[in-house]
Amino acid sequence: MKLANWIYEGPAFWGVSRITASMKDAQLLVYGAVGDSYPVSELSLAYKLLDVPKIRTTQIGRRELSGGAGNKITECLDKIHTGYPEDFIMVAPTSAVSLLKEDISALIRNFAGRHNATVINSPVHPLHDFEYCAAEKTLLQLVREFIGQRTVRYERSSNPSVNIIGPTLLGFHAEEDLEQIKNLMLELGIEINAIIPFNARVDDFKKIPEAWFNLTTCPEISLATLKYLKKEFQQPYVPDVPVGIESTDKFIRDIGKLINRDFSTYAGGDNKIDLNGKYDMQILVFGDYTHAGGLAKFLSHETKVDLVAAGTFLTGWGGKFKEKINHNGCDILITDDADVVNETIKEYKPDVVFGTYNEWTVSKKLNIPAVMVSAPTDRFYRSRSNDSFAGYDGAHNFMKLLDSIS
Repeated sequence: MKLANWIYEGPAFWGVSRITASMKDAQLLVYGAVGDSYPVSELSLAYKLLDVPKIRTTQIGRRELSGGAGNKITECLDKIHTGYPEDFIMVAPTSAVSLLKEDISALIRNFAGRHNATVINSPVHPLHDFEYCAAEKTLLQLVREFIGQRTVRYERSSNPSVNIIGPTLLGFHAEEDLEQIKNLMLELGIEINAIIPFNARVDDFKKIPEAWFNLTTCPEISLATLKYLKKEFQQPYVPDVPVGIESTDKFIRDIGKLINRDFSTYAGGDNKIDLNGKYDMQILVFGDYTHAGGLAKFLSHETKVDLVAAGTFLTGWGGKFKEKINHNGCDILITDDADVVNETIKEYKPDVVFGTYNEWTVSKKLNIPAVMVSAPTDRFYRSRSNDSFAGYDGAHNFMKLLDSIS
């Protein structure tokens, strides 16, 4: 089978599933056409799960298309609530059933009222929103749902503490990046208040206002939530993930400013590594904002490699990507058209390509060394690599990788 068209982002319900599947007490009901249940198999294969992910699909057929999907959805909601009465349920449509133009909000309210259950209608548009945007909207909605606007006074923790917001299943190096951030906070003497949404419960969401500040492992998913928490709960945040030595130094200094601590002896201390190796190579980087953007900045600002092109498929983040790279003479690609990226690889013929599964595949056909540094990857990538690129240890990991290629 030949791949005719590469798409960097999944549909809206895929983004919703990344949030709910990451939580311990969440159920997702997807209502769509036959075949829209693939998040279950993807999660199971990627993580070798022993249990079926908490994603249920109600398949809408000809009968529902003609008479409405309300009865089918109610039946599935009843089965889920009966089996998991303590979990909340989120309902998300696929693009296939969006043609029905059926408003199920009243159905959801009635069901929740009758059963004293928490049922949330997904805020995403099945046609207009894609994976990252849908995940961002879903996370923000859950935060609003479970902690709401500020109506009571929340007490901050007695010691400096932080929420880490953004890690999800199916994120590139999500768990590894989270561990790097957690270890860094431990070294700085900062307590972890809550991690959202990875392995979180509703009670973890309710603890969010107790933290002194917020960090993220994936701003593409968490930025809207970070802004909301700053506005409603006066919680400052650091908006980027530290990739590279200089970025990690700045990351630590920024945290110090937020909590009025002096970490100058730690930032820029004994964590320096040799970046002056003679890497006589041309490199192209393409992927998401966090990893591809962070590595592109690291390569162009801190090493002696020739970064010929860098870009992201998240076109809404194009401006921030350009600011991060600060051009530095390389070609900037802000596009979700894989053909444009493929032609750029063929034009430059770089010595190494860092990208998604698409760039890895194209480069291999051209006999160009390639490494996946961003989602989307192939479903088995997680079992082959567990090295984060975040923090000082991440910079070490990446330089070792670069040494092995050069």
